[in-house]
Amino acid sequence: MIAVRWKSSLEAYRGWVNTNLNGEGAEIDDIPEGTGSQIFWIGKKKDMKGVKVLYHFHGGGFYLPLEDASMVFLDDWAKSIEQAAPGVKVAVAILDYSKSLSAISP
Repeated sequence: MIAVRWKSSLEAYRGWVNTNLNGEGAEIDDIPEGTGSQIFWIGKKKDMKGVKVLYHFHGGGFYLPLEDASMVFLDDWAKSIEQAAPGVKVAVAILDYSKSLSAISP
């Protein structure tokens, strides 16, 4: 039997921030109501006025966490939109939610 240990979505996000943003700029919002859900941000959200937001709900059937490659893709996608549309600012909001086995529903 082969055991696989996936990084949690939070570990993947923090790893991406450390690698791509020199460990600075991690922005995480907790979603209230005790759901254990969070929103991870790519891009500065300090001044959100006029910023376009890409919302990402990663797949995985409520079992698999966010992957490192997803954040690379989303960051590149946001940057390509900004390059194609001068003056447009884009941030990415990634929903992290409870996974099965540890939670009944996200």
